[in-house]
Amino acid sequence: MLIFKKKIPVIPFGFTGIIISRIFLIPFIYLGWNYFIPILLFFFVLLLHDLFLNYTIKQKFVLSFIYSIVFNIGVLSWMFFIDYGIIALIYNTIIYFIFYFVTFLITQKFKSIFIIIFLFIIFEFCSNLTVYLFPWCNLGNALSNYPLLIQWYSITGPIGGTIWLLLISNYLLFLKNKIILVKLIILLIFPIIISTFIYRRNIENELIEKKIITFNPEKFITEENLKQENKFNLNEKLCFYVYNNLKNLKGNYTLIMPEVTIRGIYFPQFNKSLSANYLRKIISEDKCSNICIGATCYTDYNVYNSAILIDSLSSYIKVKKKLVPYVETLPNFLNKYMSRQIYSNTCIDSSLVINKIFKSNPIICYDAFYPFYFSRSCIDANYSIVISSEDFLKNNSIGINQYNNLLRLRCIENGKPLVKNSFKGNSMIINKHGLIENKSDKEWNIFTIKYNLNEKKTIFSKLIFYLNL
Repeated sequence: MLIFKKKIPVIPFGFTGIIISRIFLIPFIYLGWNYFIPILLFFFVLLLHDLFLNYTIKQKFVLSFIYSIVFNIGVLSWMFFIDYGIIALIYNTIIYFIFYFVTFLITQKFKSIFIIIFLFIIFEFCSNLTVYLFPWCNLGNALSNYPLLIQWYSITGPIGGTIWLLLISNYLLFLKNKIILVKLIILLIFPIIISTFIYRRNIENELIEKKIITFNPEKFITEENLKQENKFNLNEKLCFYVYNNLKNLKGNYTLIMPEVTIRGIYFPQFNKSLSANYLRKIISEDKCSNICIGATCYTDYNVYNSAILIDSLSSYIKVKKKLVPYVETLPNFLNKYMSRQIYSNTCIDSSLVINKIFKSNPIICYDAFYPFYFSRSCIDANYSIVISSEDFLKNNSIGINQYNNLLRLRCIENGKPLVKNSFKGNSMIINKHGLIENKSDKEWNIFTIKYNLNEKKTIFSKLIFYLNL
């Protein structure tokens, strides 16, 4: 255990100089998170440095506030340009301020890297259990640009990446002799060796190939159409448009349409609707095996953001469980004061049946950011289907890349590929190693996803399943 009891070093302009220097960390965080991870280590090293120093309570308060601001702006700068982005950024800054301040207070008494790592693990663990924390910013996600380096996430998940980055930063902070240098080199090399072993072990020659067709209704669903058309007529026209485009295409494929493609569906009667009949006609004529379509559904009690799975006989629903705070959900005590459409996630859906019948795991947008939930829901599936809407990202390349990188992590953690279909975004195939095999922003795409019928569960997915997280 390393004990660090130095007083605050003498810096020009005193504590004000320290604050100014920390503000200049923003470009380091931005560049490190999005492009070159070693740059991000400047942030981690200075954070640990300040946590170990004997600041006053007021100074710790100010530093917590500054670190929260620079970290969130550095990672989430793209939120300045999206709907409700400023609100989300302010909210997340407050959450991180509370976490940093608590960490400063605890390390005032226990100056140990292991205590700091423990606090980060608890915080990131909790972020996976509630929608009111934001796992997007968990430190281990910063390594998502390097999928071949982090194949060991199939053992530890992103929390392992958080531990690794904090340990590296700690050794850099105390890099004063050859012993620490050797430890640092071992710490850097060991995960690379593990990743190489996992990657080579999991290379397979005999894989099942499944044809996937994705449809992006961006040109069909416009603000003008949504205002002018009755939603039921628009649903029927869209489903007929899909049928008309695929009526001459033969073959055993799965058709995927993105989040909220059809709207206002009363699910108990959907199976008998004209929209469902158009789609099922594709299946009945042996043009595809099943269809996954994003929909807003309602029952007699609630409204849901959901995925509907259709085969030749019936329709099944999976409800979005991780709703976006403020945009899709609010705490119960605020609902009566806000005139907003709020979705529910309390429905007992058909997710288990879908996994067993279709052997696929439909994931609706925000659900993909939660590694525990994602892993638990794909335990019986051969591959995952992510349906999303990237309309909220406003074509911001940084936000889009971070989004896709999180999906790459989910593939590594569970050792299973996924297909993503997005409204106003890219559709893609990501293999089980987190590598993007195919990507397109066209209206119609024909992909091939490859998977192993007897894929062994990863250590990470087994832990999530047995701990029931």
